[in-house]
Amino acid sequence: GSEPEAEGRFGPRLGATAETYRRRYWREEALQAIAGLKAFFEARGRSLTTAAVAWVLEQEGVTAAIVGASRAAQLEATLAAADFQLDPEERAALDGLWYALPRQRPEPGPVR
Repeated sequence: GSEPEAEGRFGPRLGATAETYRRRYWREEALQAIAGLKAFFEARGRSLTTAAVAWVLEQEGVTAAIVGASRAAQLEATLAAADFQLDPEERAALDGLWYALPRQRPEPGPVR
């Protein structure tokens, strides 16, 4: 994938914090999987962000999704999940991604 944006949370501006984020989340296999999922939802004229939050809300035992937004459009896509209905194929695509991605155990000690 490409390098993170300099001003984003993964960029060098945040120093050690950005390094921690990159180790934890900036993984090529995850970036490729998300790109495929984004294309899947775009071909259906649907938002991956909205679908992903809707999928989280469907999970047993989940009563709320903790989300964040830095732009109004991000917030709108997230809030739309409350009324978003996934069809079985969309649910299967999201389930498949969730269960296929490798998990990395957290490093011991405090989060830095």
